[in-house]
Amino acid sequence: MAVQEHSPQPISGGSFIEFGPPVADRAALESAPGAGTIEFYLLTEAAHRSWATVSASLGSGAGAVFWIGGPSGAGKTHFLNYLMALEERAGATKGRRAIVRLGLEARAGAYDIEQRLFESLAREIGAGDAGAILWRRLHGGEALGVAFEQAHRVGLRAISVAIDFGQTDAAAWNEYFAELAVVAARNLQVAFNVYVAARTRPPVSAIALEVAPADGGDAILREVEQDKCAPEDFYSTTNHRTHVRQGQKWIEVENQRMDAMIVVRDGRANCLRLRDLRRGDAIVVGVRGIRVIPESKERDRLSFAFMSNGISSERQVETAVRQTAALVRHAIEEKQKVVAV
Repeated sequence: MAVQEHSPQPISGGSFIEFGPPVADRAALESAPGAGTIEFYLLTEAAHRSWATVSASLGSGAGAVFWIGGPSGAGKTHFLNYLMALEERAGATKGRRAIVRLGLEARAGAYDIEQRLFESLAREIGAGDAGAILWRRLHGGEALGVAFEQAHRVGLRAISVAIDFGQTDAAAWNEYFAELAVVAARNLQVAFNVYVAARTRPPVSAIALEVAPADGGDAILREVEQDKCAPEDFYSTTNHRTHVRQGQKWIEVENQRMDAMIVVRDGRANCLRLRDLRRGDAIVVGVRGIRVIPESKERDRLSFAFMSNGISSERQVETAVRQTAALVRHAIEEKQKVVAV
């Protein structure tokens, strides 16, 4: 289930997606996942690390406030939409997960955020206006505790909230989100996670995420001085599709493999093993001008993390077995080998 909270003005961030369908100059929080929200999202190295952080936190079963930070145009809203699309995919089973999306305009205050959150939760849980009124009378963590109890009674395992501040300065809400982080970490009835996209620094209790590349320029190349010897700061590849930027154009790396070096020659980029390097080869060093695109099966692992972050006895064993079985089935369908250790 999902609720979109409409604001008078769409809140938007900068354009981030470079491949796939045409996108608007400014991204907005999606009311529902678009056709290419997952498939055409391209992860920077920073976004890939943030993705791993989210996955690890969800796998632990503890709730949290995730703060997607960075300057305007960094891709915060795109990443937020990506995470919520994965939430939708993971929560396909009706009645198990609630997703609330809030786009905020500049004049919204902390009380407005709480009021909208309670109203949206009341609709999701089925408590109606009476529930929202009750929660507003209580306020803060006490109100959320009542909401979680009602959500648990109707069979919800997880509640996820996406908040996009867009161009708005979110510093005034730090205390409120600090309280939400404490509530999320301590709640044992449903898994409660809040995802915030904002330009301001995160509260101390929030988990900070970054999605913008450290530098938007071309990948740095360095010449190999001796056969089979690479510079100390060479970029070590993964087994995921990778692009490097040269001449302000993205080049797909060929012969992709793990733990290799990227050699750029005549407008093409190739993965080479250390033993295949020759003096004079130009290899990529550092992390600038590099982006990694995880394949669908790797993306699904984050979906599995979303699926397993509910608070129940089922999560620890049965869900893990189902996830492993699904990965094995996928590998067999792709005619790949499965190794049990």
